[in-house]
Amino acid sequence: MTALRHSAAALMLLILLALTAPSVDACPFCTQELGRTMIDDLSKASLVVYGSMSNPKLGAGPLEEGTTDFNIESIVKPHKILDGRKKITLTKYFNQPGVKFALFADVYKDRVDPLRLVPIEHGSELVTYLTKAQSVREAPMTRRLEYCFPYLNSKEFEVSLDAYREFGAADYKDLAKNFDPKVLRSWLDDPKTPPYRFGLYASLLGHSGTPEDAKYLRKLILEPERHKGSGLDGMMFGYIRIDPKEGWAFLEKQIADKDRDFNTRYACLRTIRFLWSQYPDLVGKANIARAALAAGEHPDLADFAIDDLRKWQRWELTKEVIALGNRPTHDVGVIHRAILRFALQADQFAKDAPVRELAHRHVETRRKLDPEQVQETIEILKIESSANGTGQ
Repeated sequence: MTALRHSAAALMLLILLALTAPSVDACPFCTQELGRTMIDDLSKASLVVYGSMSNPKLGAGPLEEGTTDFNIESIVKPHKILDGRKKITLTKYFNQPGVKFALFADVYKDRVDPLRLVPIEHGSELVTYLTKAQSVREAPMTRRLEYCFPYLNSKEFEVSLDAYREFGAADYKDLAKNFDPKVLRSWLDDPKTPPYRFGLYASLLGHSGTPEDAKYLRKLILEPERHKGSGLDGMMFGYIRIDPKEGWAFLEKQIADKDRDFNTRYACLRTIRFLWSQYPDLVGKANIARAALAAGEHPDLADFAIDDLRKWQRWELTKEVIALGNRPTHDVGVIHRAILRFALQADQFAKDAPVRELAHRHVETRRKLDPEQVQETIEILKIESSANGTGQ
């Protein structure tokens, strides 16, 4: 039984560390199709060319990869090995006749090793996109984003995707600037816009929009058939960013509504987390903490919200957090463990003596019920503290 409990505790530790891993500053509203970008690869590759392949030859033995000729039609990123040449030989076998490619390759002595091949359709703007990107690949991220912005709505999937990945990888501080609100609204209104992009476009609109755009975003949030529930956190942030008073009141109402589906309420919680980390003064930390406590009213959100309050050190809410565990709806293991983690750290770090005493009483009550769980939770918090490099 003890071995099983320790295995369960180890699993819980892995989950907890994943949930409490240090957050990154990359765009939190970019949720799909992320990965390295072709503009990044422009910097890493020795050369980039556009053309087609011919003369594929298999290697003579199992360890030989073969060769393929690459017929150069245009050069995106030059290299001295290309001087005066219309053809280069790749050190791999490719049998794809009739297909045009953008080739990213490394060069070692006279050997050309392909790093990335991107198929290109007739009339593609990809070559133009990459060629012009040469001027911004080493530029500050804000300049790169300005370059990529119009390509977000490219009709060509590879180009649009690459521009989106640039925004997804950027620090949010680089996104927090003015992009054309008319363009953003047109993309949000376009039925061809993938739903997963609504969060990014709406959050960008939040930095450049007008009071009318706040009303527009509110209406958009309430029309789930248009965005299919995707990007709600970005839309709510955009609304609050333009109109903090009305936008925040709207979010509070949404997160307190028991009739709202889980995805809507969880999107509210994600918005709350983002405001706490990036814009705490927009509505005030006390209001953000109270909204997280309201999220804790829902059993399916309680453990997430309680852990947020713990990480934010909102010990003044200790009484309310502990009281959640007394509700029949919250008599669930994960919620009791979240409250125990909160109480353990409130007992240790709260400055107010009555708060520490209240937290201590809760810990001792749980210790009488399950001393092994309390000790395991203490060890988990120590490891979490070490992993996060904090004193708690």
